Amino acid sequence: MLVLQRYGTRENFMQVFSPSLQLSVASHEDRAVMGTAPELYLLKFAYGENTPVAWLMPQIWDLCEFTNNRGKLDGAVGEFLAGMIVHEYGYLKVSELLLFFYRFKTGAYGHFYGNIDPMIIMAGLERFLGERAVIINRVESAQHDQERNERTASKMSPQEWCRSLGLPECSTAYEVMLMRDRIINYIEAVVASIGTLYRIIIIAS
Repeated sequence: MLVLQRYGTRENFMQVFSPSLQLSVASHEDRAVMGTAPELYLLKFAYGENTPVAWLMPQIWDLCEFTNNRGKLDGAVGEFLAGMIVHEYGYLKVSELLLFFYRFKTGAYGHFYGNIDPMIIMAGLERFLGERAVIINRVESAQHDQERNERTASKMSPQEWCRSLGLPECSTAYEVMLMRDRIINYIEAVVASIGTLYRIIIIAS
């Protein structure tokens, strides 16, 4: 399975995607959402049925500790919350959930007054889904723009191609090929000259 090939043992996976990774993930939110980290539900197939909950528990404890409520969701309540997250949002990547917990710490989804409230965490996940959709739309739009620009560039006339590179205009595709070959030969000659000069310097030293 790809998860096992990429991350190895369950213990290694837990270390790689520990709460300490949250800040790094937040610095690359596009990659967190659009990257190759595994979805939460896949963990049970790679590492065992209880692994998604086992991975979420340290994230929840870390949130408790960050808000000075450590231990308030230990035991059955914390495990039930983790199970709810797996059931409702198992399609999210673990990197996306790391991003969610980071954003929760910033106060983006509300505050706890006294004990940790599991319902606030679940409501925060719903708000996160809206932010996730914005990221997906932005990345996909940028990809479409790039593809469109590449298609437009591929349709350039020989004259437009030469002008775009600041070269003398060519009137036919054949002249463009000749110009390209001359440029390649020139670059190869420059590289060869640099190599010769480098060897001379080495010998002289």
